[in-house]
Amino acid sequence: MSGEKMRNRSEEANRRLRDYHDHHETDFQSIMMTLLELITIFEKHDINYALFGGLAGLKLGRPRITHDIDILIHPFDADFVLSILEGLNFEVEKRYPSWLYKAWKNDVLIDLIFKSCGEIYLDDEVKSHRKKISFGGKWVQTISPEDYIMIKVAAQREDCPHHWYDALSVLKQGDIDWNYLLQRSRFAPRRLISLLTYAHSNDICVPSDIIIRLFSSIYTEQNQAAETLSNLVYYSE
Repeated sequence: MSGEKMRNRSEEANRRLRDYHDHHETDFQSIMMTLLELITIFEKHDINYALFGGLAGLKLGRPRITHDIDILIHPFDADFVLSILEGLNFEVEKRYPSWLYKAWKNDVLIDLIFKSCGEIYLDDEVKSHRKKISFGGKWVQTISPEDYIMIKVAAQREDCPHHWYDALSVLKQGDIDWNYLLQRSRFAPRRLISLLTYAHSNDICVPSDIIIRLFSSIYTEQNQAAETLSNLVYYSE
């Protein structure tokens, strides 16, 4: 095996060890200390952001163990944010340049996400619906329950089943702007209707008319489009 291949394998092994630590072994006190420092930096530089992930879920849905910080930022701010953090002695990495940068401080991982699953960004809708929630005595701009749900259902996959139950836990709290949720459903409408129907079957309070409206928006428009296409084909023959 060439020296370059050995180095690549060693780097990959070290990265896997680091990733395991970041998601399994970080203590909560260090996470909170790093979060408060990060938000202070964002406020100083007037950077728009929305806290989501496990920390947001603690306030919006259910208590569960979390080991990192997930922050949604605007794509245009990503390089600027990384340069600021690097200048303040954060360790940084452009892990996936199309959607995710990483930073570390106090042995805590910060995921700087600028494109979430379902092509969800920190757009004007997300910003205008954020909630100010207190963490350690400091107000933090946190993603809305509705956008939290959409990100979770869009990200749901076999190896991350907790996303589904995180979304359900937010529905259980009942603090949902149903019209806004329907508005945001365009990012993963069929996944959302699956979640709402499942929640309804478990006696979680989801208004029946919301499910009906979502169903209609998906399938009525689809049927109308199919009928229009059929008519076009018929009259062109």
